[in-house]
Amino acid sequence: MQDKNIAIIISVIPKLNLAFQQNSLPLITEIELRNSSQQSFRDLELILTSSPGFLIERTWFIDKLAADTQVILEDIRVELNAEFLRAIHESLLGEMTFGLGSNSHLVDRLVD
Repeated sequence: MQDKNIAIIISVIPKLNLAFQQNSLPLITEIELRNSSQQSFRDLELILTSSPGFLIERTWFIDKLAADTQVILEDIRVELNAEFLRAIHESLLGEMTFGLGSNSHLVDRLVD
């Protein structure tokens, strides 16, 4: 069950290619977690996956997301899958999935 008082807000580059990986250009420019509830959350995990596998899965650990606050993550680097990007020869649509959980409970999910 998702808690609609928790939001994952991201800013991403809409298109990418192998040059992004080769030149270390950021795919994600901002990740914000917003808690508009009166409940604090501890020991959160934000997991990023992609389909198809154009990036390497990444997990962030958030110690605390206090009530009625937001957290902007500082280290938002993700590693692109260079092998996958070298192997494609045409445009593909892909999606990134962010899952935010606490103690095996899904707090929020965002597909972009």
